[in-house]
Amino acid sequence: MALILLLIAVAFTGIHALSKRIMAAQSVGETDPFTLIPAPPQAVLCLHQPQTLELMLPTLPNVERLLRAYLPENPLCQPERIGAWLPFTLIYYPEGELWMAQLTPQEARQLWKRLDACHAFAAEEQTELTIPVRYYPERGRRFLGCYYQQGIFVASYQRQLVRKSIEQLLRRRTADPVAKQLQARKSPSAPLQLLLPSERLFPADRLRETATPWLSLPFFFNEGHLCCFQEWPLPTSIPDSLLTTHWLEPLRDSLSLRLQPLLPGVQIELEATREEKSAYFAFRTH
Repeated sequence: MALILLLIAVAFTGIHALSKRIMAAQSVGETDPFTLIPAPPQAVLCLHQPQTLELMLPTLPNVERLLRAYLPENPLCQPERIGAWLPFTLIYYPEGELWMAQLTPQEARQLWKRLDACHAFAAEEQTELTIPVRYYPERGRRFLGCYYQQGIFVASYQRQLVRKSIEQLLRRRTADPVAKQLQARKSPSAPLQLLLPSERLFPADRLRETATPWLSLPFFFNEGHLCCFQEWPLPTSIPDSLLTTHWLEPLRDSLSLRLQPLLPGVQIELEATREEKSAYFAFRTH
């Protein structure tokens, strides 16, 4: 009888633990990091598959240097340890960056431990708009502010950005136009994705006619190159006979001209083709 009771207790314990893991996984998916993005940013970088990226970078030294230039210097996204990190999103603003990741409570605890271990001084905890935030002191009088709420881990060296993301969280602005636009452009199947506001790339209205508010550049690896493939609807206001000369070629040239400064040290090859309803742009970096 005692053995039966023990087996029942063990079974219930296992079921309870499994239930907690399922609930934790569900809670992680309830909040999308994009819904916490304050105001329209300058750019968004999504690292969907860190392990894939780490495997390919040794064959692409120029791309690795580029990635190092774009990743801020903080313990959450060290380029030399990309494979050790979980997928994350970086949001860029003139004053700094926001780092966000969807984590389970267990993953968040492990990340807190890493942050505690890599900082010489203990974090100071403060309450920002009812949310507890840990501030880790670093050299140069910098403080890395971090919090974990509703399955999202957020960090930034800019206190103002931390507070703005909390405001978004408390407002539950899931219908925010920018958030919806970014969510619609997400490509988690790509190891690396860059999102840029279309108005930043296309000052000419005729080039933006069929563009979405955010240009999505989902990068993948092919034959030793970092590549990107884009489909673009053809405009309806330009006669078919003029599409190539008055829209396709100017759009290709504008993309090449404006993307190259954003990718210093990396040469871009851009090809444009046109079919019945869409144009296709293929990028390849060296």
